[in-house]
Amino acid sequence: MAGTDGTCEYVLDPDDPETWGGEEGQECLIDEELLNDDGVWSCPHEAEEGQELCIFHLPVDEKGDEEVVEAFLHSIENIASNTQRQKSQFLAAKFGEFKLGEPEVEECQPDFSGAGTEVGISMLYATVTGELRWSELPFSISCLCCAGVKFLNSVSLFEVDFRKRVDFSGVDFGEWVSFSGIEFGRQVDFSEAKFEGRASFSQVEFGGLADFSGAKFEERADFGSVNFGRDARFSGVEFRGQTSFLIVNFTGQADFGSAEFEKEADFSYANFRGKVTLRRVEFDEKINFRDAVFTYRADFTGRNLHDSQFNNADLTDVAFVDASLISANLESALLKQATLLSADLRGAKLSGTVLRDVQINQETQFLEYYPDDNDSSTHAISAARSQPFCVYDPEYQGDNMH
Repeated sequence: MAGTDGTCEYVLDPDDPETWGGEEGQECLIDEELLNDDGVWSCPHEAEEGQELCIFHLPVDEKGDEEVVEAFLHSIENIASNTQRQKSQFLAAKFGEFKLGEPEVEECQPDFSGAGTEVGISMLYATVTGELRWSELPFSISCLCCAGVKFLNSVSLFEVDFRKRVDFSGVDFGEWVSFSGIEFGRQVDFSEAKFEGRASFSQVEFGGLADFSGAKFEERADFGSVNFGRDARFSGVEFRGQTSFLIVNFTGQADFGSAEFEKEADFSYANFRGKVTLRRVEFDEKINFRDAVFTYRADFTGRNLHDSQFNNADLTDVAFVDASLISANLESALLKQATLLSADLRGAKLSGTVLRDVQINQETQFLEYYPDDNDSSTHAISAARSQPFCVYDPEYQGDNMH
């Protein structure tokens, strides 16, 4: 039966992965401040009548979704009233459909008007088997911890206010996800998260550090019209579907080191105001930086940018050392003080391109290779390289033109 004080008997032991759905050898992400003197976390919620567990830890098929939502809201009411802060903890809880702000739950919704409306919530290692949909909540979430949560169905948040830190690190998103239009006031952590379905972050405001390092996007990822107010970390991210960073504003550092883009990626009209890190990034398909602006030096050294779009882009001080720009579109782009050492621009479109104070060497290629290295046509290459400018004919179709 329930504990002597009537509380739930569920205990999360960081050293026992079976208690939090982990695997042997996996490190538990729980904050030590949540542990008691025995080094474990004990559920503070009251056990259901005749049960050993509370409504949050009972199996999903032994309770109603609306009952769980009602209990969750009443716990939030206690938190907002500053009477029972521990009731904000829903570690390893089991939810079915989890809808907040829905018309069907308005009748059971507590009155938050007489209490403080900013709450902190921890759902560490919880499981949500049904759809999660939160919209226009009557309270503000100061901080939210969903680290290690398993969402087996779709997740959508609409007009939800996050004032402080939000943690979705190590989360499994089993279906499509939408955070469109959300404002994250401070740091948000999606590191090592797995997105099995489409992921939409369009028009999101990131007020603090946005950390997606090590995340995996199996399908389309949409970051269109996002504003990154501080640093954005996408190091080691795997983008396996199409990716959009259309009209994105990067205020701080944008780190894409060791990221992999398996499909087309669109950075059109992106504004990079801080340092851009692209070390060991892999572009398996063409990438679009049309009309993008790089305020600080960006380094594309050694990158494969075949067929990519840079037309009308401001590429001031950008490094393309040993980069492949074969058949890339650089029309009307500004390459002021750009570094093109050993870059391969064969077949690149350069109509209207401004090449001012650029660095090139003998390995920088603008013209097609010829079959025989000893062919007299090498004179044309030498002649072209002796000039301080590159001649480009938009009508040129290659040596096979008739």
